[in-house]
Amino acid sequence: MPSISENNEIFTVIIMFTVEPEQQQKLVDVIISEVERWVQYRPGLVSSHFHKSLDGTRIVNYAQWATEEAWQAFTQDTEATVLRQKIESVGKEISQDVHSYKVYRSIEPAKI
Repeated sequence: MPSISENNEIFTVIIMFTVEPEQQQKLVDVIISEVERWVQYRPGLVSSHFHKSLDGTRIVNYAQWATEEAWQAFTQDTEATVLRQKIESVGKEISQDVHSYKVYRSIEPAKI
């Protein structure tokens, strides 16, 4: 379950993939199949959410990990190489932008 709060220590990673519109569905399917096959069993995964841009050119993965160390261990897993290879097999021109974040502010709807 995602946890978005200013007062937690969750490690957040946002990954944006840029793709050609005709590749968007194939790429998101490849990534999700790998997440369902093995990533979801990795220690420390809190949640992973996928968003497809309406113009077909981007996929955003909003992933939360219990700690930065859990994220780093995931990236060093030998299966991560398989994931990268499967992403590349969809198309060499796919770009990937990865950054980590800490929640600064979370604002809920006003109670009227």
